[in-house]
Parts: sequence; structure tokens; C-alpha cells
Amino acid sequence: MNKRNFSKQNLLLALCLLFCQINLLAQQQKAPAFTSSVVPSLQTEERRFLIDYLARSRQMMHDAVLGVTPEQWLFKPKPFRWSVAECAEHIILSEHWLMSEFAAKYGKSKEPAYIFHWLSPKPKPGDQQVIPLADRPRFDLFLLNDLLDRSKVDISVPRNPPPEVALVPTGKYKTPEAMLKDFDKQRDETIQIIENLKVNWRENYVYSGWKALNFQFDGYQYLVRIPAHCERHLKQLWEVKHDPNFPKQ
Repeated sequence: MNKRNFSKQNLLLALCLLFCQINLLAQQQKAPAFTSSVVPSLQTEERRFLIDYLARSRQMMHDAVLGVTPEQWLFKPKPFRWSVAECAEHIILSEHWLMSEFAAKYGKSKEPAYIFHWLSPKPKPGDQQVIPLADRPRFDLFLLNDLLDRSKVDISVPRNPPPEVALVPTGKYKTPEAMLKDFDKQRDETIQIIENLKVNWRENYVYSGWKALNFQFDGYQYLVRIPAHCERHLKQLWEVKHDPNFPKQ
């Protein structure tokens, strides 16, 4: 898979998301006001998009490591850059951490869950103004485009490690097969949580570090980051595979 294919995928992803959001808003405008005391289930279109994106990014992972040899698996273009193995491990660590935090805190309180621990101090109450629902699709696209854009990443210089130690790869996986076993297990758990979640994910929030989102994500924006973050680091993985010194076999 080359950079041109990734660009086409990004365009298709943005168009699919925009269609999904427009369709959802149209349905909401036609629907009568919700008056039942029963907690509404996840919005159908958004849930369908999320599960589809999780499935597609899962296949991207399998395709990215298909046929990778032991030497290629551990190759690092520079001492400070991650190998294919480390990129893949970081994806698993991040998804496990984000979903563990989500399952433990999401929807448990009116106060946004303080999931992003490296924010210090917490955003001020006045900064956490809720973005109107009609404006959310625009911010959803901003969120995805920002995560998927690696054009500003300078791979020639060292970068700061992830702010959470738990997200730093340790060389756990010696083979692609061992990695895929854990990756698929975690991805199955992620999909199961999304399929069974019964709170209104557009009305529950977590703190974020992005001022453009008023320092908070709603539940949908939080969850869509899971496959988008996966795809971002798969791009990083492909950058390693396209390095001129990447082993031939």
C-alpha cells in the first residue's frame, strides 16, 4: 500500500463520514422529541460507520504486516524512530488504554471524565462549552483530518515519546503473528463495547487537549479516534517500510 492509496482512503473516509453525519442530522430533524425515560441506544448511522472503520483499519493492519520477515520486523531507519514492531505495539497499547479508560468512566457522571491525564491543570469550566449538535460533523471531520495528517511530522529528528508511559512500546512482540493475536483480541473487545453501549454518546463528554473542540470530546468523537489513531500509526509503519534501507527480505 503506497501513499497514493492512503490519500484515496482518507478522501473516501471523509466523504463516508460526512454522508453519515448528514443522514443522521436529517433523521434527527424528522424525528419527534424524545420523551421516554429509557436511555437511548447509540445512533445507528454513527455506530455503523464506527464498526465499519474499525473493521477496515483492522484489515489495514493485517495487510501492513503480511509477509514481513524477522529482519524487517525489527528494522529501525534511525535509532530514535520506531520499527514496524514498535508501531504495531503502540497501536495495541493505545487502543487497550483508551478503551479501558472509556469503559471505566464514560457515562458515569455529568462531569466529563478526566481521561487525558497529561492535561495539567484541567480546563477551566468556561472553556468546556458544549458544541451545538448541528456543528459536530464539522468538528468530527477536523478531528479525523488532524489525526490522519502526518505531513507536519519531521521524521529526521527525534520526537517526544507518548505522554503516558503505558503507551511506549517495549518490544513485546517478536513476530507479526503474536502481535496480530493480541490486536484482534483487543479490536473484538472494542467492537463489543460499541455494540452494547446504551448511553447517548453525543451527550457525554471527556476532557481533551484540543482548544478547537472546547477542550472536550463527546463520546462519538472519542471513539472515532480509536480507528483513526490506528490508521495514523499504520502510516508511520509504512514510512518505515518505504525507507530506502528497509531490508529486502
